[in-house]
Amino acid sequence: MGSNDEEKTRAALHEPGQQASFWHEPPLHQQPLSDFFIARTEVTHAQWAACVQAGRCPTRSGRPTLPVVSVTWSEARAYCHWVGGRLPTEAQWEKAARGPFIPRNIWPWGRRPTCSRRKPNGPGPIAAQACDQSVYGVMDMGGNVAEWVREQKRLSKKGTVVLVKGGSWKSSVASSRIASRRWVVSTTRKNDIGFRCVVTSRTRSL
Repeated sequence: MGSNDEEKTRAALHEPGQQASFWHEPPLHQQPLSDFFIARTEVTHAQWAACVQAGRCPTRSGRPTLPVVSVTWSEARAYCHWVGGRLPTEAQWEKAARGPFIPRNIWPWGRRPTCSRRKPNGPGPIAAQACDQSVYGVMDMGGNVAEWVREQKRLSKKGTVVLVKGGSWKSSVASSRIASRRWVVSTTRKNDIGFRCVVTSRTRSL
């Protein structure tokens, strides 16, 4: 996981105004992981509605096949707990997006930015972009909506700041890379941030 200096330098050429953020990406390294299962798609409004019916999630409106957005990190965590899972760690998210270490994919679909991700007005239906698929069949990790992950750090003035991974319908080519990361205040509600869950047992349904 992470990126090397060459990748960061090339990313800066695609997005000159954001080059400082690329140097916050962890250095390229191998990270041992235990087995896990990750949802193939981002959580949809249809899935979220079941949680609302159970009295465990706040109401959100949207078409059933669209990813649920404008949820806080705590609300995303609560949903994953409700289905018997957790938010993925950054390492789990990157593994699901990257695939085997060799060849080292830079985007979920490969080593070149060949998949169109931008949408003019917001996220689209899940799994609509067939090209935005990792080698494990996980969809929309380079686009549609960015995703909350488990990592957090506390800042006294801003509160809890949490890591967001993946590209969204707003993202540039550089920000859609697997190693790209940004820190967002955990109470933020944005129309380009959603989430997916992980579990460690096949008996759980995501």
